[in-house]
Amino acid sequence: VTPVQTFYVNYSSNLTTLVNDADKHYDIDDILSGESVNISAKYTTASGMWISNATLFLNLTAPNGSLILVNRKMDEGLNVYLLSLNSSLINSLGNYTYTIEATKAGYPSRKISTGFYVEDISISLWLSTSIVRPNDTVAFYGQAKLLPEGTAVTNNPFTTYLNDSI
Repeated sequence: VTPVQTFYVNYSSNLTTLVNDADKHYDIDDILSGESVNISAKYTTASGMWISNATLFLNLTAPNGSLILVNRKMDEGLNVYLLSLNSSLINSLGNYTYTIEATKAGYPSRKISTGFYVEDISISLWLSTSIVRPNDTVAFYGQAKLLPEGTAVTNNPFTTYLNDSI
């Protein structure tokens, strides 16, 4: 049996390449507007040689604990196995977990479990008055929350537009 040293997963989206655990956060609005979460896995020998023609399966679990994908085969690309997840699979907020298992005759099977997080920011705005006349000064008050946790977003500037003007 040939020893396998490396088996790792990389995450990317259409906008950003994500390579470490701290960056596995996606905005639900990006996914719902057509962006995909692309998962790739490499399967190599101890010397770094690519193992081709292996079978890699992915199981994906939704934030509510239900299995979304069971034994979905990943496609083999150029020195990488790929699977793209879109809004038909990722359509709610929370932590998605998945397991990838790689197998090939003559090689030990490998299994890795990890996940990514889908979140959103909710912004609520209030006016200091409900009736506004031309040249009146109106104060805006607001709150931004990170969902699904509901924690306040602080120390992050944002701009409010009214009729496409700041």
